[in-house]
Amino acid sequence: MNPIVGCDGCELWPHPSEIIPGLVSGIGQRISMHADELRTRVERVLASYQTGTSILHARYQIIDRLNEEFPKIHYSWFERWILEPFRCFAGVKIADHDSRFVASNATGDKERLPIFENVTPMPGRMENASLWSDLRGQARGGKPWLSNLSRTILISSMGDALSEAIPFSFLSEEIIHNVDSEPGSRHNWIWMTKRPSRMADFAAWLRTEHGKLWPGNLMSMTSVTNQATAYLVDELRNVPGFKAVCFEPLVEKVVVDLTGIDWVVVGGESGEYARPFNLDWVRSLQTQCRILRIPFFIQGLGARQIDDGRELRLGGGRIGYWGRWPDEMRVREMPYIFRRPGEVETEVAV
Repeated sequence: MNPIVGCDGCELWPHPSEIIPGLVSGIGQRISMHADELRTRVERVLASYQTGTSILHARYQIIDRLNEEFPKIHYSWFERWILEPFRCFAGVKIADHDSRFVASNATGDKERLPIFENVTPMPGRMENASLWSDLRGQARGGKPWLSNLSRTILISSMGDALSEAIPFSFLSEEIIHNVDSEPGSRHNWIWMTKRPSRMADFAAWLRTEHGKLWPGNLMSMTSVTNQATAYLVDELRNVPGFKAVCFEPLVEKVVVDLTGIDWVVVGGESGEYARPFNLDWVRSLQTQCRILRIPFFIQGLGARQIDDGRELRLGGGRIGYWGRWPDEMRVREMPYIFRRPGEVETEVAV
């Protein structure tokens, strides 16, 4: 559920200045040319593009121009060096106008968003979601870990509602009001952000300026992909209520204190240029979760699974084929707060 579509930046979505070094490095390994001249030529080709999205949209024209500048290098290499830095699943889908993910307003009308960096409010979506059917007490077919639980709705899977361009008043009216409404209170909501410090500021604004408390059915979540972004867990602890950390796509081992966290989700990277996903990184996080009694959920093993120094090649794209996962990786525990009163705690759902 996306009351906002788009994002004003994170480590998974490159600025043009972050694409240039990969092109310069790749080209420099394949031809003999002075580094300054090489960089000047690449910068000249990309000079008119101000956003990562604009480069994605024009990538074939850019590749043609690079081919003119460096005719000895195959077309496919330029494509790889341009696409490799784009790691955000949501951004790529929206930028490429994927019909399954393109933005639509509350009435269902399709709206193309040519620039992912243009953060766009979509009022009315949250109200529509709050009216979705109540799933409490129902079996969930192929997803037994969800059986009998309230419907769980993820907020901001295709953008970041805490982007600086979005005023707190919109977040209060569009998100908090609908989560806390009579129909919305039937569901569990998870609000994802790369900006937990702004979420904490928003929660304080709600309390001090409007006397509103954080809804009990709203879990805050941030995503950590590497050690450099582990500080987000500390910022998340300042948000009231229940908290979750999503380590996806995890691209290296992360050492972090998970005290005070109520749920941990882990997953690897997908796509043609996915980086390796070492199962030891999962085991390290899972060990801490076991000690702290934090429910642990393995979302997917990504496209390149590594274990004991070898690639497993489990297949299955973004998630991987569940039937090929190692038994110890088939762990999908839901947060204790999502369970209904009287339910028995289950450590592992497979």
